[in-house]
Amino acid sequence: MTPHQGQGGNQAIEDAEGFFLFKGQHINRASVPSILQDFDRVRRERASTIQMHTRDQHGRKDPSKMWKYTQYNFTYPGVRECLDRLNAGEEMIAV
Repeated sequence: MTPHQGQGGNQAIEDAEGFFLFKGQHINRASVPSILQDFDRVRRERASTIQMHTRDQHGRKDPSKMWKYTQYNFTYPGVRECLDRLNAGEEMIAV
């Protein structure tokens, strides 16, 4: 994660929130691989997109892109809602 837009710490917090998938009675040895796939499905895509946004903005101060990226970068409903949206065939983050 590049340091532009201060997203490294934000992504760490979002990663920590994603571990809520491991809470509940449904967790057992057999369910762990599926939970990890769900975690990866949300977190990898989101973190990679934000990383591309920060790289794109380095040295290019385009206000329209900055606003668009800000909306995406700082809008995160949580891992469960993102999974629900993806499973429904929707965009993970609606901007």
